[in-house]
Amino acid sequence: MTVVAPPPLQPPPAAPSGPRTSVADAIAAMAAAVQRGDFAGAEAAGAAAEVHLALPKQALRDLAPLSDGAQACVFSAQLAPECAHLVPGLDPAAPGGLAVAVKRAHIRNSADLDRFRREAALLAQLRHPHIARLLGARLLPPGYQMVLQLEATSAASELHSAGWRPAWPRLLRLAAQLAAALAHMHAAGCVHRDIKPANVLLNAARDAARLADLGLAAAAAELAEGAVSHAKPTGGFHKQRMVGTLEYMAPEVLLGSPHSPASDVFALAVTVNELATGQLPYSDCTRDNPLAHTILEMGYGRQELAAAVAAEGLRPTLAPGTPAPLRLLLQGCWARQPGERPAAGEVASALEGMARAAEAAAAEVAAEVGAEAGEACRSSKVAAAAQAPPAPSAAQEAGQPASQQQERQRDMPGGAAAEASRDADMPDAAGLADAASAAPAPGGPTAGGLPAWLAAGGAAASAPVFTGSFLTAGKRDQMEDMVVVLPDAFGTAGAPGCTAVGVFDGHRGASAAEFLTHNLQQLLSARLHAAAVGAGQLLAGALADADVAYRAQQDAVWAVRLARMGAAAAGARPAPGSTATLVLVYPRRQPGQAQAQQALAVANLGDSRVVLCRDGQAVQLTRDHTAELPNERRRVAAAGGACAVRAGGWRVGAAGLQVTRRASIGDADLKGEGVSAEAEVAEVALTPRDAFFIAATDGLWDRVSNEDAVALVQDTVKHPGMCAQRLVLEALARGSTDNIAAVVAFLNSDGSTVERVYDHGQLKYGGAAAAAARRKAAAATPPSADELQDTY
Repeated sequence: MTVVAPPPLQPPPAAPSGPRTSVADAIAAMAAAVQRGDFAGAEAAGAAAEVHLALPKQALRDLAPLSDGAQACVFSAQLAPECAHLVPGLDPAAPGGLAVAVKRAHIRNSADLDRFRREAALLAQLRHPHIARLLGARLLPPGYQMVLQLEATSAASELHSAGWRPAWPRLLRLAAQLAAALAHMHAAGCVHRDIKPANVLLNAARDAARLADLGLAAAAAELAEGAVSHAKPTGGFHKQRMVGTLEYMAPEVLLGSPHSPASDVFALAVTVNELATGQLPYSDCTRDNPLAHTILEMGYGRQELAAAVAAEGLRPTLAPGTPAPLRLLLQGCWARQPGERPAAGEVASALEGMARAAEAAAAEVAAEVGAEAGEACRSSKVAAAAQAPPAPSAAQEAGQPASQQQERQRDMPGGAAAEASRDADMPDAAGLADAASAAPAPGGPTAGGLPAWLAAGGAAASAPVFTGSFLTAGKRDQMEDMVVVLPDAFGTAGAPGCTAVGVFDGHRGASAAEFLTHNLQQLLSARLHAAAVGAGQLLAGALADADVAYRAQQDAVWAVRLARMGAAAAGARPAPGSTATLVLVYPRRQPGQAQAQQALAVANLGDSRVVLCRDGQAVQLTRDHTAELPNERRRVAAAGGACAVRAGGWRVGAAGLQVTRRASIGDADLKGEGVSAEAEVAEVALTPRDAFFIAATDGLWDRVSNEDAVALVQDTVKHPGMCAQRLVLEALARGSTDNIAAVVAFLNSDGSTVERVYDHGQLKYGGAAAAAARRKAAAATPPSADELQDTY
């Protein structure tokens, strides 16, 4: 028998010694060496640069795709420990200390290669705490790639997928950071040319931003002379020599002038406003303003938008409640003439002052309210509520056994009704009874401390949920509707694979909805170990905890106001509140089944709604808690409240609220008038027949029926954010004047945006997705050396 010795282990690459050359000089030397076929010389030149430009092929491991654009694709990766010494600044001993981002160029010709080399040189030159940091690169054929510092997420993803809405102090701080980064670029003589939230990276705490993707950046002097070759735009808009993304382009660029520092300032202001509104620029306009319609192509094209911005002075809608100094600054940055706009340095100074003032004001309020109304109050009360037994429901208080109540909930996917029979005006959930009866069964905690209905699942057993959201203030002055998406709600608690969605409709102010948005993760985590019965109990318990914590906070705030001003000057006490609709998609392995099964739980308070698309048909999972329902009016009367016809419909109490069950926080003045914080819950086992669900506030459902909403999603490119946007715009086009917030979540999906055509509610072309997958795989195959010979 012949024994073959294993190949000898290669020693780790040695760190370069001797004087270092500048990155720009090293790139030029590498390009010349590659051109003459001296690859060893090119590698030596890259290793001698200030930033290692010839990292070994084995330096990167465990690559996972993050994004794929027109110019490049980005991966997350781990730097091999034996190569860590080649990349200064990383801490191999720290958790995740070797995690990096890898940007690989799509090189089709020599111009693409020149652009990628220029971007690497620019990143090395522009060293700033709020510009993407170049750690290293391999600028050698055939796999040209850069190694960058890995950030947690992007502003676009947080805004439009996770439903993140930063408070004003945080927003102003991030805006000041971006303006400072842009001022640094301009001082170096460079223009970015593609500033937008997708090119803004955020850390895990979302309190530090970095300007990224300098692939289109160029020298301002060369742009003014028209000497820069123009790459393909990243936003899909391309006409002659224009590059960038249409919605963020300045008027003069749309009219054919070259990009300049002033056009960057314009784009920065659009980006900052998007952070405030949470919606894409110009996308909240309806047919009443046809030139502003850009995304959904409901009869209007992108050329019309360009004309409206350039010639008619169209600008993005400012967020309701925008502070006056910020409003004036943004409007100044949007001036039609480039010379009338402030410089990036001036914008940075102004935003820095606003951020400091807002942070000081927030700190002063927190100090006045005290620990009881601050984060410590919320944490302690939520934790205490989590340790306490769940509050009894109305059925249990009436003496009904909990087992019977659970049975009714499982038999009624629209929610547990107050009476044994379903209301005549309750939405029909026919077809879900069988699924509901197969929903996860109750169970006690496991040995690991997690409830049995969740502990048996896991990330590997849970199909991904792809979500997108869209919000607009409509014709209201204030925005009180909010959404939040938690793509890994219990990952830190050892229960991966759970996605939570919250939709909140505030009233009498936005503070209650903001409280829910900012604290939902904490509320759910605190309830996780106490929810032994099921996911519905967890959601309802979290809302009950929120009611306790929020009202305690409001009590403390009011006590401070009374002590400072006196009862006469303090005026009437406000009583804000919010509806709440929570959805949890989670994995569950049923007893006796080898595979885990996805399930969906929903808890509802108010008139927001969740609609599931099953077999192409709309199935409503919640019931609207309004005084229009006879049973709700009877329940309010039994609780000591009164309903009367006012403003064209039935309303509750002196405040005239239309809904009878407000969200589990706020409305303290109406708790004694029958406005209940008891959530109705439903749990449904999901199957491959379930395509997506829609969760939205009443501003959508007042104008768009369940069936129309499902049909609109089916008729839109399968990107959840675009689907949510189309629903909201359709409601506006049909005359809605209310705030609207909508979330669309695709189930059993691979995340592809390949269009699917439906006929009578059924997928018409079943092979389209498979064909698209084959095309994507073919496109991912790297080109051969002879295909790239002209780029060397």
